[in-house]
Amino acid sequence: MCFNYLTPLVPTIESPSCVLLSGARLVRLIFSGTELTTTMEEIAMTDKKLALDWGEKIYRLQLAGEVKDTGSCSLKVEPL
Repeated sequence: MCFNYLTPLVPTIESPSCVLLSGARLVRLIFSGTELTTTMEEIAMTDKKLALDWGEKIYRLQLAGEVKDTGSCSLKVEPL
């Protein structure tokens, strides 16, 4: 299983289950329920129209884990 989250906010991986997003605002992503590996990729914004709203670069957070027969996971977005 793999979830992708795109954001213009700069991510900082605080722990395996928590990512801080900072920029124009401060937000924390907290996920639980299954073991996920978090990776981050910086992507240059090449589309000029999108760059007007998103900025010159965006970040892809990828949360990946093994698929199990049963279980659940949650993602909480917490404004700070």
